[in-house]
Amino acid sequence: MSRKVRPHGTYAKYVVERCHCDECRAANRAYERKRTRENLERRYGARPPIFIDAADTREHLFALSAAGIGPLQVRQLSGVGHTAQWKIRSRRVLRVHPETERAICSVGTGDHVFMRSMLDAAPGHVIVARLQDRGWTKAAMAKVLGYQSPALQVAKSQRCTLRTLRKLEVLEQLDLRGLVRP
Repeated sequence: MSRKVRPHGTYAKYVVERCHCDECRAANRAYERKRTRENLERRYGARPPIFIDAADTREHLFALSAAGIGPLQVRQLSGVGHTAQWKIRSRRVLRVHPETERAICSVGTGDHVFMRSMLDAAPGHVIVARLQDRGWTKAAMAKVLGYQSPALQVAKSQRCTLRTLRKLEVLEQLDLRGLVRP
């Protein structure tokens, strides 16, 4: 097993191999000066901080959850993984990188992005009931909406996707105009 030999005059040689020759001590001094300068610049606002408070990020994650946007969608849209989101939400992590906060807070609650968001199915139930009063069956609604199941399932569940709700709204509008028939 060969041991890695680092060149003299490097910070790694000073720290890892504990070489205290003049060149390695000079490299260590230079590294420590640079690190101290960067920390002072961060302290006085001349350099952006490495970590920032995660409170705003946490609140945004809770707001996204309230809007029906889960961790999977946040991960797909922001690139921040489920575990990191969980740590932020559970307060196991109190500070985050600014890039992480920007990525999570850039996820919005617009309809065009979150068609798979889960919502309360009550408005969908009302639309299905109105369509059934006009002679539609659940099987006919499912067929027109393009679902492969033999009958529309939204009538049974407590939650439905935003996409299904929008499709039902469009179907109701088309039915009112007489453009589709059961």
